[in-house]
Amino acid sequence: MLVSKPGIKLIAFPMLTFWGDLDYLVDGFYLRVFRAYRLFAWKPGHRYTTHRPPTVVDPSGSDLRNCGYITAREMRKKGIFMYHYELLLPKQAHEKTEYYGSAQWSRHVFEKIHLWNKYGYTTLKWCFRPHMVYRYPSWLVRYRGEHPPQIKYMMEALEVSPNAGIHVRDNNDVERLLDSIWYQVGCSLLDKVSCIVSYCFPLLNFILSISHRFRKFFVMVCMVCWAT
Repeated sequence: MLVSKPGIKLIAFPMLTFWGDLDYLVDGFYLRVFRAYRLFAWKPGHRYTTHRPPTVVDPSGSDLRNCGYITAREMRKKGIFMYHYELLLPKQAHEKTEYYGSAQWSRHVFEKIHLWNKYGYTTLKWCFRPHMVYRYPSWLVRYRGEHPPQIKYMMEALEVSPNAGIHVRDNNDVERLLDSIWYQVGCSLLDKVSCIVSYCFPLLNFILSISHRFRKFFVMVCMVCWAT
């Protein structure tokens, strides 16, 4: 691929996000459009400037994303994904809750992330919000593909002997959910809707952002009126 396109400076990947175990994926509106910028050209003078989003610039200061890159959509069509093991373990969900709930840049987006940890991950009562970007619908699906040996060794070791408070999730609730007809129907409908949402996601994101600001403004006005 890169041999035929020597001008490419960056590759973005779609993700397969594993949830609770190696046998489950979380899918959703947000995950369908998320682009993981992970493979960059690197030469003398190139600099890594920021993590959000991951950005590398060349010696002239040009962002490599503006110099030609292969999109996540192209990689999805080729069946090439980045395996993201971010929500395998309860410890990971807890750490992400603490980080995103306290980081200055993310507070307005993740203001209810502690509720997500309780209802979206731990108890799964938010069965259509299992991903931590809970503003958008998400759902669980079975995964029957392969994994790198190292991640399988790690999970097998944790199942036999939890290490320093790191334990695997009890997924009986996931099995019950995935076996239920109503959940399968709901996931199928969301999957079909997500195909449309993928093309108008920026508009959806804008609407949600405006509605969030309006709610905050409305609450502030009510407090001022109550105080006077």
